[in-house]
Amino acid sequence: CSKHLVLRTSGLYGVTGSSGKGGNFVETMIRLAKERETIRVVNNQVLTPTYTKDLAHTIKELLQTKAHGLYHVTNSGQCSWYGFAAKIFELLGLKPDFGQITAAAFGSKADRPAYSVLAHDGLKRLGLMDLRPWPEALKAYLQEKGYLKF
Repeated sequence: CSKHLVLRTSGLYGVTGSSGKGGNFVETMIRLAKERETIRVVNNQVLTPTYTKDLAHTIKELLQTKAHGLYHVTNSGQCSWYGFAAKIFELLGLKPDFGQITAAAFGSKADRPAYSVLAHDGLKRLGLMDLRPWPEALKAYLQEKGYLKF
């Protein structure tokens, strides 16, 4: 099909969550901070956390261009899963016993790449703006969920 549209993204989290995963990473970190004495999060996998609300807005813009091809759509910036969790805890004022672990030591069922940050060159060629930085999107998510009141 010559007029295909394929979108790649990573590190998704959103208000509805993922029923197959029991929520999302943000909600899991908040829950673990309340339930566990110690939390260890993978520090050697780098990604761009992406808020589904921002993703949906950009998909709508992309569809309006009538473009086709392969496009990467993520919030801007990058961090490790550990850095993502650290920002969640910082924004919420949570102070769990929190440390780093490698992906190999964690023993995840999913085999993830060490670096999965995606470039937004295709969006830029269409004149579309980069999605906001992931820390701003995370703050907006936490506000929408009612965790932050400002």
